[in-house]
Amino acid sequence: MKISIRKFIFWLILFGIALTPFLSIAEVYALLQGLMSDTSKALTPVYLKAMKDILFLFILSLGIIVFLKETKIHYFDKYFLVLILLSIASMLISFPMTTLMACASGIRWLLPLLLIPVIYRSVDTNLQNKINTIMVFILITSCILQVFQAIYFPSFFGRTFFGLNKRNPGIFLIPTSMAAFTMVSMFYCFHFSPNGLIKKTVLYLIGPLSIFLTGSGTGVLILMAFYLCLLYSKILQKGLFVTLTPLMLIVMIVIMPILVGRSHIYVSLLARVNIFLSNVLDPKNALISMRFGEATNTMVLVNTSSLSFNAMGHKGFIADSTLTSIACNVGFVALVVFALLMIKFVRQELIFMHFLVIFVGFMVSTIIFEMFPINLLFAVNLAYLRKIQNENQAYIT
Repeated sequence: MKISIRKFIFWLILFGIALTPFLSIAEVYALLQGLMSDTSKALTPVYLKAMKDILFLFILSLGIIVFLKETKIHYFDKYFLVLILLSIASMLISFPMTTLMACASGIRWLLPLLLIPVIYRSVDTNLQNKINTIMVFILITSCILQVFQAIYFPSFFGRTFFGLNKRNPGIFLIPTSMAAFTMVSMFYCFHFSPNGLIKKTVLYLIGPLSIFLTGSGTGVLILMAFYLCLLYSKILQKGLFVTLTPLMLIVMIVIMPILVGRSHIYVSLLARVNIFLSNVLDPKNALISMRFGEATNTMVLVNTSSLSFNAMGHKGFIADSTLTSIACNVGFVALVVFALLMIKFVRQELIFMHFLVIFVGFMVSTIIFEMFPINLLFAVNLAYLRKIQNENQAYIT
């Protein structure tokens, strides 16, 4: 039986999501055994970790074939054309002053953005429903693991007043990654699961429990914003909601250190703000960046490894924010273009609000372009939501 290219992309995306629990399996095992000394050290075999990058390249190649068959370029794609051209310009300008490894790191970081316009024709509700099934299964399994981590296993991130592990990343090594995965799973469960016991359990028990077990301040704030969006969609007095929301957020911010058991939780947030300001205002990023690939996790890992790349004289830095990484890797103009792209998705429909709250929310505290499978799901959902916009516009006209 002949399988179309679109169907092949469909199954590759599902395979990538299902692959998630195995990509950090050695690191998670070391963490559970109390053998982890440094979260920057990769323990899982390279051939396993490389599978996600090969998967991205494979989907991208097939997506380009589908894309080239469609001669009409949507307004949606023009934003990406500008971003891609700016990225190429930044890479060419940076190359004489940097290394091949830095450029490769930048291209790897860029893959999710490149993927979005070319999978536009291959993403549909059926794919989203299948992704939801996989995400919910992984979330439930991971939450169970988190509970055991909190109670029984050695502590790496410290302990709470009650003697439980303070931060429990489940199937991931970094707690924020688990928080992002949980919130994206809740996004899928709410919008693509049929009403029933599993949906309610995930949304109001497993999801919140997982977020609090991660000890992620960003995760808690986004969880609250997720529920506020639900409240906004149901309440009739929008003015009252707008008035009360700032008060509720202030209360949440005040009690946050108690909720997650981290008294210095805002220190990390202020550090990210400082990194953003100090790097975005760098003259090298004013228009087109001359630091392509520098603000990537890949370059940080290379520079902390024992590989010979360390001697090349080019150092990456921990950006800890997607926004910072865009400004440093491509330039301030690219950051503005990306912001305009996100603004196009501001709608009163709940699915658009949830998308912005979750994906853009985590961009503040992590580089989601390098966080698998969040980077893949970001591309899938941006393409899917743009398709919804185009269909609605066609229906109106």
